[in-house]
Amino acid sequence: MEKVPFHKQHRPHLIVWVFLVILAVVSGYVTFRPRPPETAPAQTRPPKTTPPSAEALPDIVEPARGDTKSGAKPVEPLPAATTTAKLPDQAAAEVRSATIEINGRALTAPIAANSTVYDFMARLREQGQISFTERQFGGLGYFVESIEGLKNDNAGGRYWIYYINGAKATVGISQLQLKPGDRITWKYENED
Repeated sequence: MEKVPFHKQHRPHLIVWVFLVILAVVSGYVTFRPRPPETAPAQTRPPKTTPPSAEALPDIVEPARGDTKSGAKPVEPLPAATTTAKLPDQAAAEVRSATIEINGRALTAPIAANSTVYDFMARLREQGQISFTERQFGGLGYFVESIEGLKNDNAGGRYWIYYINGAKATVGISQLQLKPGDRITWKYENED
């Protein structure tokens, strides 16, 4: 019996193998090739400026007016000429602030444009001014589970509920965008 050479015996397999190797090389090239920088189309309107990030704002946290319980150290007021923060691209943006009250302790701090209640609280947490835990629920956003170590009590029906400017909030902390002067008050109470 005559022996058939390997390449003739497995020719269909070798053709498929070579095809797969070529496909892998081409896919890798397309995926990882260096791309030239994209050129922006000519604009007919002036470009939008990006709102300042929380990092671009000064780290100022001061007690709210009349707050003597908080223990936060008062901060000297900024001179009138420094009421703006510089954006990374050196454009000026108005510094805006909001106040948060938890268990009778109020803090006032700057907010970035388009900041939500969650953004504001997360920034204060990063600075060590407040502590809270949250849980994210997909498209619903974040829900507060505890503040200053006090957790929601599902069995007892007591939860952290927030109010905005004295009215019970109707949306979650991830959806409510703050405006300058807003006051967020957290209360641990029975859900209605």
